[in-house]
Amino acid sequence: MAPWQPVSRSLLLAAAVLLWPMISAHAEKRLAYDVLVEQADLAEKQERFAECASLYGRAEAAVPADRSPAELQILRENRRSCQRHQVAPPPPARVLLGRLTTGVSRLIGRQEELTQLDQSWDGRTRRHVVAVVAMGGQGKTTLVVHWLLRMAGENYRGARRVFGWSFYSQGTSDERAASADEFFAAALKFFGDPTPIHGTSFQKADRLVELIRQERSLLVLDGLEPLQYGPGASQGEGRLKDRALASLLRDLAVDNPGLVVVTSRAKVTNLEAFEGNFLLTIALRPFSVPDGVELLRLLKVKGNEEELRAAVRDFKGHPLALTLLGNLLVEAWGGDVRRRSEVGPLEYDDAKGGQAGRAMAAYDRWFGVGPERQLLRLLGLFDRPAPGAALKALRTESGVPGLNNALRTLKDATWNQVISRLRKAGLVEVASETDPGGVDAHPLVREHFGEALRKESEAAWRAGHGRLYQWYSASTKEQPDTLAEMVPLYDAVLHGCRAGRYQEALDRVLWPRILRFNDHYSITKLGAFGAELSAMSGFFEEPWTRPVSALRQADRGFVLNEVGFALRALGRLEEAVGPLQAAVETYRVQKDWKRAAIATGNLSELQLALGQLDESVASARRAVALADWAGDPFERLSKRSTLANALYQKGKMGEARDLWIESESMQRQWQPDFPILYSQRGYQYCDLLVAQNETDEVLRRADLLLLSRQQKDSLLDIGLYHLALGEAHLARFPLGPAEVAPARHHLDEAVTRLRGAGHQEHLALGLIHRAGFFRLTRDFDPANRDLNEALRLASRGHMRLQEADAHLERARLISAQKRPKSAARTELDLAQTLINQTGYARRRPEVAALTKTLNVK
Repeated sequence: MAPWQPVSRSLLLAAAVLLWPMISAHAEKRLAYDVLVEQADLAEKQERFAECASLYGRAEAAVPADRSPAELQILRENRRSCQRHQVAPPPPARVLLGRLTTGVSRLIGRQEELTQLDQSWDGRTRRHVVAVVAMGGQGKTTLVVHWLLRMAGENYRGARRVFGWSFYSQGTSDERAASADEFFAAALKFFGDPTPIHGTSFQKADRLVELIRQERSLLVLDGLEPLQYGPGASQGEGRLKDRALASLLRDLAVDNPGLVVVTSRAKVTNLEAFEGNFLLTIALRPFSVPDGVELLRLLKVKGNEEELRAAVRDFKGHPLALTLLGNLLVEAWGGDVRRRSEVGPLEYDDAKGGQAGRAMAAYDRWFGVGPERQLLRLLGLFDRPAPGAALKALRTESGVPGLNNALRTLKDATWNQVISRLRKAGLVEVASETDPGGVDAHPLVREHFGEALRKESEAAWRAGHGRLYQWYSASTKEQPDTLAEMVPLYDAVLHGCRAGRYQEALDRVLWPRILRFNDHYSITKLGAFGAELSAMSGFFEEPWTRPVSALRQADRGFVLNEVGFALRALGRLEEAVGPLQAAVETYRVQKDWKRAAIATGNLSELQLALGQLDESVASARRAVALADWAGDPFERLSKRSTLANALYQKGKMGEARDLWIESESMQRQWQPDFPILYSQRGYQYCDLLVAQNETDEVLRRADLLLLSRQQKDSLLDIGLYHLALGEAHLARFPLGPAEVAPARHHLDEAVTRLRGAGHQEHLALGLIHRAGFFRLTRDFDPANRDLNEALRLASRGHMRLQEADAHLERARLISAQKRPKSAARTELDLAQTLINQTGYARRRPEVAALTKTLNVK
């Protein structure tokens, strides 16, 4: 060691101590400068040019000494650029808030929440989604609408598109399955999609995500709770029932140049993983005592400070309850706060808006038997804003005690006075500018008075729904062509069911006008699975397994099958099992063996998709027996193929092949002009042949299928034929020039056509096989993209077999990239866990081979 080193270190340490304040001050100045430049850059990207110019100017004045003149020049040029843009303000935002109510009360307090919304939009945080959560009547919609009005005063602060939608209009009762179909159709049209009704709900969600990401947009979804599972649900309280909507929100939470604002009575548990990073949850609290007192004073309630504070505490700071209380005190008792004892004792469930219920019950008593009381009960018949024409039909037709007898003789002027009085009380709002005679109300108000009518007179309640059934049935054309035109018919079915006219609603509306008999128009052309499920909910005593006994026995099986199909299409696979099982039992009781065979086969395929392989095999064996009893040639061969596929996934290769051979023999007898299996059955048999290295036979079969079935089969079937050819070429490893080009061509064609067909299970499979091709050709980036998409499709659709396949392929890909073996082992472990849980035995040899490659003990 050199003798001078200790001395040098001492001198350096002493210098550092003396210079530290100067060093620290410079570091702080550098940090402040960097923050200003970063904020200015962000403001420029978001086209907030006035703020951008100001920030660059402040940065220019605070340039640290160690910055070069060139950097200072760049700052000046950036500031001038922002000033030039500031002269020409950005174009006005495109705005559509038609389904978002703007008739809200004044905003009291909530400054902290407004600031959180401002910061989330301005990019001062990394939030992509803000969820405002509170029980009913706490002012969630009021907060968001007032924030939007502030934004509107500043041209929405750089937003290019602003779209608002309220799901409250569908009601909040678990009795009805709410749908996101209308939202997707309207949002896709607004954001520029040329075919907003095309594709499955998942495809619509994916397209909407891409459109929203193209420019800075603000999406507001108000009142999500009708689409969430309630307390005690096996799926978990707060989870979104609509998987496509859940997928949309998850994707926008991850990547979104703008902001999504949602409101709900329950936390959206699908987004919990993003909490603290991309998601901000604002738990809206009741009013503080000072805010509650301020509201009462604004409503002209009289009393000293302590009496007002006691009133706020008595109603637990519930905003809607205090609004109704204040209005009632002013109208009935001159605003005297001491008369709040007239409102009655606390006897309502707070979680269901109980404090507001106290005030509504007090209003009800005060109105007596007058027209206001009956109008509120009429509003309780609706799940959405009440159209003016529908209200007129309800009040002017023949009198029904308790329903409209106090309204029939009212002249229009008196009717308007009644509405005005209810508006002044805070109980109703005018529905919209497009329907001046329409009336809307807070969901809690609709629920409260609808239930009151049902308790008082079941006959009046049913009569009201019967009249709405007739009105909605007549309010659109006989066979609507668009989803918007179809909505009144869905409402008609629901009101018909509530009126007890189940069979009539099915025979006269659902079957001929919505489904158009066997065409299933609403599904095949409009993709309205959610809307159909919503309408079907009225036919059930217990969703989704016990149809009402008022339906004909054959129709009970029909609605069970329809519901099972819709639930599966919506990605709710676990829920689809119950109705399909119930449908099978219904057909068995009727000794309708053919329909029983079809339903049992559908059940087997559903269980296979869920990874319940033992159950799938058992159901498929029952389907074969039922088809044999029915004696239908197609069902006999079809159900043998269903069983063969289930056995194949279980690893029972020999038994599966024998069944496919038997099925093909039956087909030759049934269709002598076509000797080999086609459609999905043909692909499944080819897949087994590829696994057994009979690639020449697969190439022969698949080529023949493409040649002879191109004009006859569906987009899905043609995609599967291409997939079989791609698999056969891929299996001829190592790939030579004669294999690479056709393998790539057929796999690309398969993915394109399967994507167009909208079948998520098969699309995931096509992506996994194409990822394997890219791995073998060492094109790793597209391989990763395909696998990422396949895993996303499989996980959101609960397709456990495809999920296992994707993890297996990812383990191979990681190994091919020479990345750490630990990463490949993680993927292999995930695949093996799924394989063991499901009994997906056909993949076990692949696991063993990959285990050996990775030297996993």
